[in-house]
Amino acid sequence: MIAVEKLEFTPDFRRISDRVVRGETVLIPQPTSKNLIVLTEDEYKEMDAICKKDNALKRFDQTIKSMQKKAVLNGTAGMSDDEINSIIKEARAEIRAEREKEAMG
Repeated sequence: MIAVEKLEFTPDFRRISDRVVRGETVLIPQPTSKNLIVLTEDEYKEMDAICKKDNALKRFDQTIKSMQKKAVLNGTAGMSDDEINSIIKEARAEIRAEREKEAMG
């Protein structure tokens, strides 16, 4: 990585951009400590894809944790899939019976 002052960036843009294209990263220091980095579009797209994938993984992890909390709250955390499916089957049968009863009068 090379550091280039703002004043030398514009007059040497061609030379600096050639270095960036060859794979070198360029740092342009700023007085506010919010430095600029110059990199190729391909490098940017790669970094952006990694960030998006990381964000998706974080959201997925949050969803799993939320589902685990709900399972603890509703008492299904320690149940097997068969037990949960059995409860669902029973609940559907009860709903079906209530609807048939309502339909008859």
